[in-house]
Amino acid sequence: MDLSVIDGALACPDADGQRECATAFERQLISAKADFLMRKIGRLIIRLKSGRYRTLPNEKSDLHVVEVTGEFAIIIELFWEGSTWHILNLNSGVFTKTKGYPLFSPNGQFVVCFHQDLEAGYSANIFDVYQIGDGALIKLFSANPDKEGWGPGSVSWLNSDRILFNKVRWNPAPSKRFEPSEYYFKEPFILKLNHGKWEMMPRTSPSL
Repeated sequence: MDLSVIDGALACPDADGQRECATAFERQLISAKADFLMRKIGRLIIRLKSGRYRTLPNEKSDLHVVEVTGEFAIIIELFWEGSTWHILNLNSGVFTKTKGYPLFSPNGQFVVCFHQDLEAGYSANIFDVYQIGDGALIKLFSANPDKEGWGPGSVSWLNSDRILFNKVRWNPAPSKRFEPSEYYFKEPFILKLNHGKWEMMPRTSPSL
């Protein structure tokens, strides 16, 4: 199983469910960075760059730090069914609910957060872009996949102002052979920054 929407990212091929997978990644981080991350009496304690500690209460929320990238800790929150994502800024200590898995741009100025749940529908389909501000995230773009009946797939940064992805939709009439590849339609799209505004269009558009 993969915790993120990116194939192979945060993958646990032998794990029995999300919780076991998330716990395994967190234990690896605690083992490698004992001075940075610890868990005490149901709480996550994270050491910020300043040396201060940020405590995340965890009695009711099932939070797990699964990745650290640059100035951010990536945290998944698990529910009985479904999950959501958070980012902790290790400089400011600001804790932001992004709802989708965060993928940072090559220049470190933006982050696209995305989640796909077309099959079970426990969590919302998310596709948002944030600017990394001074200690906080500023939302610049938000699609509405659930309203339009799609989920984001194969998301990647082409460069720091272009994001490649597929709009993935259910195929309402697969053949009787039920080939797995027939369950979904995948439409190639691009999201690009154009004069300060993020614009989404089919990847076949001549304006690309």
